[in-house]
Amino acid sequence: MLPDTLRQDIGAYILQRVTDGDCSAIVGVSNTGKSYLLRGLANPIVQQRLLGDRFSDYIAIYVDFNLMLEASEQGFYELILRCLIEELSLKEPRVEFLDRLRQAYETLVSPPSAFQISLSFSEGLTAVCQGTSRNLVLLFDEFDEPFEQIEGRVFLNLRALKDKYRQRLTYVTSTDRRLSNIRRGRDVDEFIELFGPFTRFLGPLVESDVDAIVAWVAAQEGYTFDDQDRAFLHHHADGHLGLLLA
Repeated sequence: MLPDTLRQDIGAYILQRVTDGDCSAIVGVSNTGKSYLLRGLANPIVQQRLLGDRFSDYIAIYVDFNLMLEASEQGFYELILRCLIEELSLKEPRVEFLDRLRQAYETLVSPPSAFQISLSFSEGLTAVCQGTSRNLVLLFDEFDEPFEQIEGRVFLNLRALKDKYRQRLTYVTSTDRRLSNIRRGRDVDEFIELFGPFTRFLGPLVESDVDAIVAWVAAQEGYTFDDQDRAFLHHHADGHLGLLLA
């Protein structure tokens, strides 16, 4: 796999915000490495390198909204609870709150009424926040379309849960544009407020990141990059992982 040290400065910033109990947002055009960064932040090895002994205080769950079954309130909630179940079953398979989480998920998937959809999601998230001593970090990747299309009450609910659990619950979003440029309105503005001061933009890769990717590609392909090749890549990468991996 690619070096897990890529974008280490941004990763360290995001995790610092997490330790302060703040939500944060990553903004960048396609192929700048947003998804790779979020997956890295969900990796305990990366967390330990950036947080030291404090890494054990957090559970980071990566949620890829490309996997959402439908662009609806139910589809949004279903994916988050599904990711929680999958990851926590691996990380903490014997914890008692998993049964409550699974029960909430089953009710969400087959709700007796539309009212139960939001309630079941809240019950599932509450089971995790109350059932573990670790702080929960939800890493929302490919968040543009869900945020633009899904009912605003979903984001009011996320804000209410954040206010309820404070430092125990944190969101990190990854989008192509600022959240405030994707959507505005009374039903989403309170959610947007969580991220405004803590938005970071992905610019060009730093020289050490380019060198790390070049070394990785050379090892994988058995290819030797000469000085001219390296100069070209440094000059034209412009932040895009896609060019270096083409």
